[in-house]
Amino acid sequence: MDLFEAGSEEAKFFATIPDAAATSGGSCVVVTPVRKEDVPQPIVPDASTLQEAKGNASSGPDTHDKKERQKRAAKDIDTPPKVKKMKLSDTHQSTYRKYIGHIRKVRPQKKGVPPKPFVHIGNFFVPYKNFQAVFKPRQYMDNQVMSLYVEKFNIENQLQASKNKRSRKKFAFSVRMTSELIKDPAKFQTKDVIGEFKIACEKYKISKMDLLWFPIVHEKHWATCCINLLHSQINSFDSIKPSKKGGSMESAMNNLITNFDVLAKETQALSVDITKFKHGGPTDYPQQPNPFDCGFFAILYMEKFDGKVMENFDENGIPYFRMILATDLITHPMNTEDYAKIFEEETYE
Repeated sequence: MDLFEAGSEEAKFFATIPDAAATSGGSCVVVTPVRKEDVPQPIVPDASTLQEAKGNASSGPDTHDKKERQKRAAKDIDTPPKVKKMKLSDTHQSTYRKYIGHIRKVRPQKKGVPPKPFVHIGNFFVPYKNFQAVFKPRQYMDNQVMSLYVEKFNIENQLQASKNKRSRKKFAFSVRMTSELIKDPAKFQTKDVIGEFKIACEKYKISKMDLLWFPIVHEKHWATCCINLLHSQINSFDSIKPSKKGGSMESAMNNLITNFDVLAKETQALSVDITKFKHGGPTDYPQQPNPFDCGFFAILYMEKFDGKVMENFDENGIPYFRMILATDLITHPMNTEDYAKIFEEETYE
């Protein structure tokens, strides 16, 4: 049986996949099915590499750190690179169809019994029912899946930075912490986030980062804010740009900067005053063409922005990205769950 009903928008969309390789011209992403062995594999951390990457806490960047940051900034380009082909492998398609697009029924959750994790990376996990609900076509991102992605994002960026000193150093704070930071400054209390913040400082050395990311969900809409230590800027990315300045999302981001500055000064975590950073960065970047893809756009902004330029990506390619991200999370080498077994236990014909 096909994944989608005949004649539906999704069926028409996925029917284009085999012919997409013949497409040329324009800015559209070309989706080219590739062999499994051609797909770049995620970085698999070994214990020694991960331990080396952790290091010790630092209260601020020293002269060497500043010079290294300047070297990374010197690599900036002024124009976005051309849209790259998004490779959708057989593994992406088969994994998505098996675990997300199937016709099996999901068993109801028993009262008093906590749901079993389906994907568990680091300190975050998502039960199967929640995971499937997010990655179905035209569904919304939720806090659990975004938190899981942030954990994956931080682990992989930490490992990448430990292997290549010239790569951008990125760190994303959790959804829970960001939700506290966007509160009215009159109601914000550092005690509600200081524990998580200190762990981030010790484990990831945030004072030496180039880009500090905050995934924001406000009034059921996702956006991202970036404290750009590389260029002393505040960058914000919203996939639905407000019609006028001073909207509620802008207010939430302003609250975030004010509250984070209080937190950073109280803990002496940064050697710079972020309240003096200018609001800047690219203003022409991809926008969502529908009301339900904002969470996936927020993720792509975090992945594609290098501190100065936002790499182009196709606004209409999110259905492909859902398949890729779902597969990458399920099959991630640090997913500690037996996802195939959990799937069989949580679903039935």
